[in-house]
Amino acid sequence: AASTSSTAEGYDHQSELPSILGTLVHRVFETYVSAPDRALFLRDLKSLEPHWRLAIRHLDLQHGAEEKAIAFIHASVQRTLETPSLAWIFDDQHLDSECELELSRFQSGQLRNFIIDRTFIDQNDVRWVIDYKTSTPSAGQTIDSFVAEQRENYRNQLDSHRSLFSYMESRPIRTGLLLTAIPALVEMEF
Repeated sequence: AASTSSTAEGYDHQSELPSILGTLVHRVFETYVSAPDRALFLRDLKSLEPHWRLAIRHLDLQHGAEEKAIAFIHASVQRTLETPSLAWIFDDQHLDSECELELSRFQSGQLRNFIIDRTFIDQNDVRWVIDYKTSTPSAGQTIDSFVAEQRENYRNQLDSHRSLFSYMESRPIRTGLLLTAIPALVEMEF
């Protein structure tokens, strides 16, 4: 008998889960930045769960795995947005405040498209380019090791994003990874 599992034609749809969860967290952050009442938004976070379930339905997760995925999104968002030291990142009053900004440029003869998770110009006229990451430390991994690994994994990506803005403007540019697992902004040095 033919199987109708999520691995039809040898493709494991569940391998999409981390990417989908990351996208859903990004969407919540984008909505939060422009929310007129942020306290109400956080109180009503649970009301977004039906949308999250719909977004992962095609993965055919077992009920326990689906609940775990929903809890992951909720915890990632709440942990990050309730961290006072990160609140400034989500302030929509920054100059040139953008979320999920799409930019393009020609590189090596080809048009490349980029999505900048969060960018703005702070009160010191510094452009910030921030990339959200929902990765989690592996079992037994120290926070320092996790941060070092994330810096290494995304150094080239953030350097590329930094260079996009350096072509467009002359102000200082700072870049960082917003790691939702710990939660912290990890600034990158170039």
